Amino acid sequence: MELTKPLNERTQQLRALAPVLFLSIIFSLIMLGIFWDRVSSLDLWDDDDYMRLVQISGWVTSGNWYLQPLERLNPQDGQIIHWSRVPDILPYVLIKILSAVTDSETATLVSISITPLIYLCVTVVCISAVTNKLFGAQYAFVSAAYALSSYLLVKFLPGSIDHHNVQLFITALFILLIPNTEQGFKDEKKAWTQGMLAALSLWVGVANILFFITALTVLVLYGIFKREVSLKYASTISLSAFILSLLFILLNRPYSEFFDIHIDAISIPFSFCFLSGFIFCRTYIKLSNKLHLKPLLILVCSIISLSPTLIIFPQLLTDFAYSGYPEVLRFYWLDLVSETFSTLHYINKEGFFSSSNIILMFAPAILAILAIDKKKPYSTSTLYSYFHLLYHFSGRLEHPWCRYCWLYHYKHSLP
Repeated sequence: MELTKPLNERTQQLRALAPVLFLSIIFSLIMLGIFWDRVSSLDLWDDDDYMRLVQISGWVTSGNWYLQPLERLNPQDGQIIHWSRVPDILPYVLIKILSAVTDSETATLVSISITPLIYLCVTVVCISAVTNKLFGAQYAFVSAAYALSSYLLVKFLPGSIDHHNVQLFITALFILLIPNTEQGFKDEKKAWTQGMLAALSLWVGVANILFFITALTVLVLYGIFKREVSLKYASTISLSAFILSLLFILLNRPYSEFFDIHIDAISIPFSFCFLSGFIFCRTYIKLSNKLHLKPLLILVCSIISLSPTLIIFPQLLTDFAYSGYPEVLRFYWLDLVSETFSTLHYINKEGFFSSSNIILMFAPAILAILAIDKKKPYSTSTLYSYFHLLYHFSGRLEHPWCRYCWLYHYKHSLP
């Protein structure tokens, strides 16, 4: 009898992820039914959701790609809020499509309801794909169940149309593309794709730049102390992010504003951060044969790569994302947005054991590192570090990432 040929890797991945997508869709439909009454009455979750709805509605009405001053707030100050159009694209497209079969009001309500659910489905698939990549297909569905029962849902509820769910999807996809083999680090197309994701995330909102800088730093350090191919890979990501972020600046605002500096939106200073990363990597590779003391070489390359950027754009050190806003905008918006306040603020206000203290959620994930099998190759530990970064900088997603390690530990403890 002829033996059945083994399925190729791509087919195996599709077989593992198809049930995950099905589960995510069913779960999303249930959420849509539960929260439809709330969304249909425009009882949204956050002030930012209302502002995003106004922004989307204005685009549908006027057709203007570029954002306009807030006419009902203080148009005399000009464009004081520098939000991105990227999160508006999917709701806008859905509204235009649905308007062909229903009235504009219903089309808008349906659009803002299903947009976050679409992002939820693709994000959960990415999470499960990472699990499949690290631990095997048998755990992909389990990780999806964990993700759908975790803090992750807060940013994907129907009506949550702010940029956070877009950022989480981009970050999860970035993590999925991180190489875990020697050959993977030689894939320049994948590196350019990851650079595009970093630049796109920067266009969506600048808060995630901390994640990408830290992620690239981990890749660079791994390249310095373990495999140089990782350093070259990080340099390609940085170059891609630099070039594409400049393109996105042109798409974001009129070309006459290309050189305008914003610390709360994509602009040239942030692009130059990626350029500094590229210069660091290439300089280190070039000098590594001449200067063998690694700490000194790291210091020299850091000075060479960072000094020009920080001298030209001191705002990166002196300004913060929420500084410089007009008082009327701070009073009616920023002071009412939860993420503008630090964890320390909530600890002082609500106590150390409050639900807003992300330290309490982060602690179990840190302890879960102990569950990693030290005999496993570097890839598991390295990628798990990225899970921590995703959690810490992008949405407090302790549950699914923490449990990956326990799943791994359980799998390898079986007789």
